[in-house]
Amino acid sequence: MKYLFITICCLTLTMTAAAQVHQQGGTAIDLTLGKTGIGVMGGAGYMKNFSDNAYLQLRGVGEFGRMYNFRYSHFGLDAMAFYNPFYLSDFFQFNAGAGLTIGYEKISGITKEKSNGIGFMAGLKAGANIEAFLSDQMSFYIYGNQAYLVKKSLGTTYYEVGLGIRIFLNNYY
Repeated sequence: MKYLFITICCLTLTMTAAAQVHQQGGTAIDLTLGKTGIGVMGGAGYMKNFSDNAYLQLRGVGEFGRMYNFRYSHFGLDAMAFYNPFYLSDFFQFNAGAGLTIGYEKISGITKEKSNGIGFMAGLKAGANIEAFLSDQMSFYIYGNQAYLVKKSLGTTYYEVGLGIRIFLNNYY
């Protein structure tokens, strides 16, 4: 995994491309794979640009992990608004965002004395990503998010860091 990441970074840094940005009214789909404190999280999402600097992202997520003697699973939905606060370069874009997260979690494999945990969770999520445009139709990004939850079986916060690829559906130059 480390070598794949290094190879992708080297390829994207050596590419020369014209200025790539999010276009107002543009849409995209994205796929993500990340690491959390408990396990791995994957997601698929939809993005809608409100301007060249702001977009809304809806993302369905699934998290699976194992901690001590139990298995953990979480399925959820994130709705986040992102904004590009400053110009970084023609090729890279920094986006910061915040939004809401809801989900359903299940814990199994706990001893008979304790009940298995199943429940609804909701809260706020904030994060950032650095996006590298591979072309006017595709970008690659590295992200980090932190969630603060009202209800969760394993605490009130969790983090996720990972990689994503975004395919623009109508971003033509």
